[in-house]
Amino acid sequence: MSEVGIAQLREKVYAALLDADGDTSIVTLGVERLLRADPRRILRAWQELLASGATFQRRDPTQIICARRLVYEALHAIGLTNDAARHLMDAARGLVDIVTEELQKYHRRDQRERRGRRSSIPRDAGRDGARCFAFQLRG
Repeated sequence: MSEVGIAQLREKVYAALLDADGDTSIVTLGVERLLRADPRRILRAWQELLASGATFQRRDPTQIICARRLVYEALHAIGLTNDAARHLMDAARGLVDIVTEELQKYHRRDQRERRGRRSSIPRDAGRDGARCFAFQLRG
């Protein structure tokens, strides 16, 4: 159940990234809404969040504080704050890790898509490329 839970959480975070066009502040609101709508979602991914959060790596302290609040509120909503309090920071760091990993995945996908697009300006346009392109729009 836990592996399915983490996969679903990652899927929802990635969907929030797509909706927000990669803007992390908007993604934070999306994750907040997600956990408020279904606070048990945090429990479905609990073991993976703890495992990820227990690893040593650099994380933005501001993001951890925000994630800690979200995890606490989700646990409080289902009545588990006392039992899970000692794992709160690991779960918060794990949540930050998921958002960070999905954000990196989003940007890699976005870069691949941009590389795949072709320019509408001819390669031989040279310095007059802007004028050439403007001419094509008028003509």
